[in-house]
Amino acid sequence: MRASKFVLTVKHLTYREKLLQFKLPTLKYRRLKGDMIEVYKILAAKYDTNVTFSFEKHRDHRTRDII
Repeated sequence: MRASKFVLTVKHLTYREKLLQFKLPTLKYRRLKGDMIEVYKILAAKYDTNVTFSFEKHRDHRTRDII
């Protein structure tokens, strides 16, 4: 819906009206669909189980560089 703000003819419409105008699904529906896709991938063993993660935890607790 972010890009619809640049379309002047629909800028004044509400969220629901924009969805109807552009024939788009709601955010709730898109999230549910994405979750169902992930469930399918897990149940159908579409993920590689032999993946090793190489993340290291930093021991430094600073969040920004000190100059």
